[in-house]
This record gives sequence, structure tokens and C-alpha cells, in this order.
Amino acid sequence: MRAFLGIPLPEEVREEISAQVERLFSRLRGVKWVEKENYHITLKFLGEVEEETAALLLKEVSTRASTFPPFSVDLSGFGAFPTLRSPRVIWVGIKSGGDLVGKLHEVIEEVAESRGFPREAKKFHPHVTVGRVKRPGGGGLVLEKEDSLPFGRVRVDRFHLYRSTLTKAGPIYDIIGSVFLEGEEKKE
Repeated sequence: MRAFLGIPLPEEVREEISAQVERLFSRLRGVKWVEKENYHITLKFLGEVEEETAALLLKEVSTRASTFPPFSVDLSGFGAFPTLRSPRVIWVGIKSGGDLVGKLHEVIEEVAESRGFPREAKKFHPHVTVGRVKRPGGGGLVLEKEDSLPFGRVRVDRFHLYRSTLTKAGPIYDIIGSVFLEGEEKKE
């Protein structure tokens, strides 16, 4: 199965992101927009993996990551990879709490690497993918960074192992298992 670990977003945050994507980007051509039901923060893309291997990885990740206390992230603004002048991926950024997502990602990377999964080559940059440019460099698509749009606060108290089934209409994500963050929460 094709799988990844990711943080789910609440419905109201997905609705707000979707409304702003429609408002700001509805005239852009050559972009495959992510369905709002599929918005999430990816922690680790696993690729093709046997279900048993994924289950073992999830169990080990759960042992390490469940000691994390729940935390919050604030989603705000749009950006693009690799650059705004030559976008391939259009994303929503994390204004605060990204460092905690990064720490969670690092624990997952350590466990996954010990299980034979390759470490990510690029520096981890937590985000929510909202669109993929079909023909990079084609059509002169240039974006402007928009940092000031708040999309809401997400309480991170769990993450999921998702199966991603590719279809002509787009991917379908199914939750295979979950890890709940159960460490002692600090008062903000």
C-alpha cells in the first residue's frame, strides 16, 4: 500500500483554507487543487509499504511519540515550493507551533530510519499542500507570498497512518491507525 503519517485538520480549518484557495486562486490554470477533505500536515511519506511493515512502524512510533504532550499550531498564509517564481507545490504555512511539528517529525524519522526507510533528503518544512502545478515553469505562473491570512488553530493531539489510494479523480485517504499524544500538557 502507498502510505504516509500525517496530522489531520479539523473541518472548520479545512473549510477556511478551501474558501481562501477559491477566492485567491480560482483563476489560476494548470494547477491540480487538493480536495479539502485531504488537507493535512504530512509528517513522513512512506511510499509503497507492506501493511505488516506499516503496522510495526506505527507501533514503534507510537511508543516513542505518544509521550509528546498535545500542542497547537496556527496555520497562516500561502507559499510555494521550490520558489514563488517557479512554484511546483502551493501550500499553507504554519505561523506558530512548527517547531513542535518538527520535533515530532524527527522522532518519526529516527524510528523509520531504524526500520530501513530512507531519511528525507530535504530539510523538513511543515505545511499543508493545497495544490500542485501540473507543468512547472509552463504558463509563467508566479505567486505572491501571502503571510497575513489566518486559517485557524489546530490542536495536535494525534496523528494518523494513512493509506493513499490513487484514482483518476484524485487520491483517497483512509486511516489505518492512529497515535495519540498523551504526554503532560503544558499550560499556555
